[in-house]
Amino acid sequence: MHTYAIRTAPRRGQRKPAALAVALLLAALVGMTGRDLTIHLQYRQDAGALTRQWNREVHDGVVPSRLAPLRAELRQLDAQQAGWWWRPWPGGPDPSEAIARLRARTTRVWDTALSEARSRAQAALAASSAFAAANAPDLAPAFTRQLATWRAATGSAATPAGLESLSGSIWTATGAARAQVMAQRAARAAAPANPQGLLAQARSLTARAQAGNLDPGPVPTLADRLGAAVAGLGDPGAASAQLAGALPALQDLVTLNDQVGAQLHAVMPSVEQAFAEGTPGGAAASSTYQGLSAAFAAARTAPELQAVQQQTQALAPAVVADLAANGCGHEVPAGHVVTLNLTAQEMVFYEDGCAVRATPATTGRPELRTPTGHFAIFARYSPFVFHSPWPPGSPFWYPTSPVSFAMEFAEGGFFIHDAPWEPDSELGPGSENGLGASHGCVHIPLTVMSWLYSWAPVGTPVIVTG
Repeated sequence: MHTYAIRTAPRRGQRKPAALAVALLLAALVGMTGRDLTIHLQYRQDAGALTRQWNREVHDGVVPSRLAPLRAELRQLDAQQAGWWWRPWPGGPDPSEAIARLRARTTRVWDTALSEARSRAQAALAASSAFAAANAPDLAPAFTRQLATWRAATGSAATPAGLESLSGSIWTATGAARAQVMAQRAARAAAPANPQGLLAQARSLTARAQAGNLDPGPVPTLADRLGAAVAGLGDPGAASAQLAGALPALQDLVTLNDQVGAQLHAVMPSVEQAFAEGTPGGAAASSTYQGLSAAFAAARTAPELQAVQQQTQALAPAVVADLAANGCGHEVPAGHVVTLNLTAQEMVFYEDGCAVRATPATTGRPELRTPTGHFAIFARYSPFVFHSPWPPGSPFWYPTSPVSFAMEFAEGGFFIHDAPWEPDSELGPGSENGLGASHGCVHIPLTVMSWLYSWAPVGTPVIVTG
């Protein structure tokens, strides 16, 4: 008997199992390839944008060597992406995280370059301002006006190249002004000396030298000799010539002292911010700054002042770089947070663990210290008027004091506010023991207070440490 196999045709709409498996595999492969293609195209777009950004930043003043490691890492990513289309199942790694890390590092490089350039411009401006203050009688009004222009440009310049160009302009113009001043002095020294004018200049410079703990050299003795000669006890002409020859050196010493003091004051906010943030170099920078301040106070000669100046110029960019490299990752609550370090007299403002701004402050005087602890802003006013709770005659009484912004953070009347009666230059370390010290509140500059008022809503944490 023969057995016949009966073949049954598949119903319409059905597929053989093998064909179905192949179809599913092809669909999966197509889906995977499509996913990889999407990732690759996004990578090419992001990589191109980063490269263009780096080129712009080099044009805007970032040193190319600082971007070289980032470019090298991008080349490695390029090599990994070159064979995206033949990767075996289940596809290659998504490069978006690597691109995000490169973007973050790019931001840090830019911020560091900008901060360092701004620090150099501020140092140049501080030195120029000190020179102008010390030589005001011999300077044209145009130089004083130029100082105001430089000051505004230092705050508004948006690129490292712009700030470096500004620094160069400040140093060049100040050098030219210095040469003019020296020429005027030389002309006066060559002209017949006016004994009374020389005596007045000698007394003024001697007083400034003594106030700065400087060595006045022979000027006091020569001034006494000229005074005696004018009184009829000698030759005024010879005494005048000797004093006129000694005065320029003392003038230069006093000017240098003013410049170094201004440079130290300019770097102080960055040092105190680093200390308040607890950056890796913050404590060392604070210690170095305190040493330089002591050396400046003790310096009596030009070489001693120049040594302080050189170390200050080295400290400034190092602190700025430390701040820029360690701006995030701080152990503070998430969101917006206000911190105050009473030792540094410095406020730092954080957003999700990243420092976004800082400012010198003045807190409570010895008898009425600002409290430490964890608080939160619970009241905001703009404007606001403070009325003394102490009666006239009390050592703590103060006149009615209007301010533009006030934010209360602790029960008992503890506010953060602007203080128009206290110059911004007096804020910072030691101000809690000075004439501008508060009754427990926290004084900060109006520009910062205006920003803070819009940035910190009710409920914003305020952390005060000793």
